[in-house]
Amino acid sequence: MSNLLKAIVGTAAATIVAFVFYSYDFFPYLLALLPFILVLIIFALAVGILVTGLIVRYTTKIQSFTWSITGLVMPFSCVFYPLTALPRPLRPLALALPTTQAFEGLRQVMAGGGLSLARLGSGLALDCAYLLAAVAIFDWLFRAARARGLLVKME
Repeated sequence: MSNLLKAIVGTAAATIVAFVFYSYDFFPYLLALLPFILVLIIFALAVGILVTGLIVRYTTKIQSFTWSITGLVMPFSCVFYPLTALPRPLRPLALALPTTQAFEGLRQVMAGGGLSLARLGSGLALDCAYLLAAVAIFDWLFRAARARGLLVKME
């Protein structure tokens, strides 16, 4: 709950700064932006499940790596630049990420191009695949941790 509150406060602060200093109002686009925000949230959930599984299995020895996962994904997600700015050999990797679909869709909405159902559908389909994979990997890692006696028994 506290993370949700932090996200709301951070978004509100960024919105106020954008409006006050840049006269930028994104509220007219809000309904078209929300589905892409959902794509990002679902992918974050999948990454969180994967990271939790890695920590359960490999304990805190892998903690510094898990903090880096989002940093490793971000350059291929086209957060700050369009997909066309990436070198051609890296574009297939970027297109395999739901985050790229979301940010490209967000850019299209903000440019006045409307909601891209193709980007949204692709992002949601990729989210489903990554979420299922994350749950399966978590299950495998959890079983391995239990078999090695890495879990504390609570009674």
